[in-house]
Amino acid sequence: MKTFRPVLLGLVIIGAVAYALWAKHERDHPGAVILSGTIEADDIAVGTKIGGRVVEVLADEGDSVEAGQVLVRLDRDVLDADLARLRASLSEARAQLLQLENGARVEDIAEAEAMMAQRQATLNRLLTGSRQEDIDRARAEWRARDADAQMAAITLRRLQSMATEGVVSAQELDTAQAAADAAAAQADAARRSFEQIETGPRTEDIDEARAALAAARAMRDRVVAGPRSEEIQAARARVLQMEAQIERLQVDVAETEISAPVAAVVEVLDLEPGDLVAPNQPVATLLLPDALWVRVYIPEDRLGWASVGQQVDVRVDSWPGQVFQGTVEQVNRRAEFTPRNVQTVDERVRQVFGIRVRLDNAGDRLRAGMAADVTIPPPRGRSE
Repeated sequence: MKTFRPVLLGLVIIGAVAYALWAKHERDHPGAVILSGTIEADDIAVGTKIGGRVVEVLADEGDSVEAGQVLVRLDRDVLDADLARLRASLSEARAQLLQLENGARVEDIAEAEAMMAQRQATLNRLLTGSRQEDIDRARAEWRARDADAQMAAITLRRLQSMATEGVVSAQELDTAQAAADAAAAQADAARRSFEQIETGPRTEDIDEARAALAAARAMRDRVVAGPRSEEIQAARARVLQMEAQIERLQVDVAETEISAPVAAVVEVLDLEPGDLVAPNQPVATLLLPDALWVRVYIPEDRLGWASVGQQVDVRVDSWPGQVFQGTVEQVNRRAEFTPRNVQTVDERVRQVFGIRVRLDNAGDRLRAGMAADVTIPPPRGRSE
């Protein structure tokens, strides 16, 4: 009996408090309709556009994260290598553009002029023909080489005759033969050189020299005139293309870090280092703790009581006696049958309209998943 009395007393007190709260509510909102629902929170599914292999997981489910905080890092080695290669190519393209914009250097022009002068001298020499002194020198060289060849041939014949008598060794005979052959070849080369000098340059040699001079002159003119505007524009286009490729790759590099776009709570994050993440697929779900709302259903005959922007009272079991403020932000335009999980004080067999109520969670007491009762008062001047 001693144990029963305190329990009974507690039940009485609880009942009295509940009755007092109900009575106060009835006095404040006579004839109001109370609609029940569950608090929900807006969520964000975050992921990456490129995919890859996970190297770090920096948050756990249930963690509160700040805007910009990195949740997951993916491997970026290949992207870094591609970025380094493109930056090197961009440096080369910029250097080529700068060279074209600055035009030819003085030393480049001087080199082109010297090359053209050399080609002109070669052509002039061919057109002038051989000088008499050159012809005489070539003839003398030919005669001297021919005399050497004849002397080597005489020596060879003498040794050959002596070889039959066994006086000359085979090695001496081979040496004499090689000397005679070499002297004959030198004499023949000297003869051909003399004939070429005496005859003068061939037509094809002159034509070749003229073509070489024309190419050298064209090169000199291009160097002096500088690059064409089309060449500069093409070089600029290459630079812009490289810059665009680098910017695009930098976007991909940024996608290797999956971050929270706003302050939120991590609801789902089931990854481990080494996991593969598919592109354009969510890898984590974040709840927005300040974006809470509750959906309730109002009977058809009370639809006129609710309007967008209307301020309503909200109560939750977790905070008895505490009244939270809510704002009606949506009233469905199509009716539906009463959901099974919704309980109201009215009959549940009639058609209802869904209402979305945004909650003010300034005190940070409300949580997603809490059961909530929304009080919709009757229009002014009307009570039921």
